[in-house]
Amino acid sequence: MQKLILRNLQSPGDTVMLTALVRDLHALHPRRFATDVRTPSPELWENNPYVTRIDESDTDARVIDCEYPLIHSSNTCGQHFVHGFHEHASRQLQVPLAPTRLHGDIHMSAAEMAERPPCLDAIDGEPFWLLVAGGKFDFTAKWWPTTYYQAVVDGLADRVTFVQVGSLDHFHPRIRNAVDLRGRLSLRELIRIV
Repeated sequence: MQKLILRNLQSPGDTVMLTALVRDLHALHPRRFATDVRTPSPELWENNPYVTRIDESDTDARVIDCEYPLIHSSNTCGQHFVHGFHEHASRQLQVPLAPTRLHGDIHMSAAEMAERPPCLDAIDGEPFWLLVAGGKFDFTAKWWPTTYYQAVVDGLADRVTFVQVGSLDHFHPRIRNAVDLRGRLSLRELIRIV
């Protein structure tokens, strides 16, 4: 069994796509790899049955810096983001890899699913819509104008409870008439309410 340490130091959204690679690596090549990961979002790997702890000093382990060069042709190639890590890893490992599903692979425990997250106590109405009104400073092209978000919230205020989330380290200006949970959720809590 080949030991792999998959490394990617990008944001949580990128890590979610990496979870799909790990899932599909094991689905398409069962018992061929033991995989561990190094990412800034360890919460996304909790309860993941495909992750095996591998020490970096293990001389039998291969470290792969996971990239997605496919992003540079995203406007023309017609492939989902999930294909990016798969394509790169396929070349690195010299094995065929393709997504089995077009989404990440986050595992929740039964206890997590059974317990109501305490952060929901701040929300009066259910159902609710999560609102991420802003983003990271490195890709501002993903931002929608704050005034547009405010217009949506104002226009639906009598029918929808909006819950604003986002990191305080990024650009997430306060939206009036939305429950403000910016900077108050762990990544795992955010996953649970999603």
